[in-house]
Amino acid sequence: MSDQNYHPEPYWSDVAKLIGERQGTNVIAGDDEPYYRYKRKMFLKMLFTVPFEGKKVLEIGSGPGGNLVEVFKKKPAVLNGVDISSDMIALAKKHVPASVEIFKSNGTQLPFGDHQFDIIFTATCTSAQYRRRHAARIDR
Repeated sequence: MSDQNYHPEPYWSDVAKLIGERQGTNVIAGDDEPYYRYKRKMFLKMLFTVPFEGKKVLEIGSGPGGNLVEVFKKKPAVLNGVDISSDMIALAKKHVPASVEIFKSNGTQLPFGDHQFDIIFTATCTSAQYRRRHAARIDR
């Protein structure tokens, strides 16, 4: 899909609706198939090498909240998410603890001050061609 044809907010809202229709506890955006379960397992293994305890943490592109649920278990001092889709945010709020705040943002204009977080992470929400530009914004 070219960037001209990609409209992230309606796309991810449609994905949120599909996730909401699923049975079970799958709270990730990927399909619940063996490949995606393995990919998720490996991602969490990597994610848990990060020392979240006592840190202020932000996930950009928090989607349905699966990563936020897992990071919360590691006892961060503050845990926030941002997502472009109101539908994803509504879905995430069904899964995350009430102390986790999730804000609507396209990821390029974050509703936070500079240096507010100790750890900021994102998974699969930026294309390769934009990663450097987005990384510079995140690093502020």
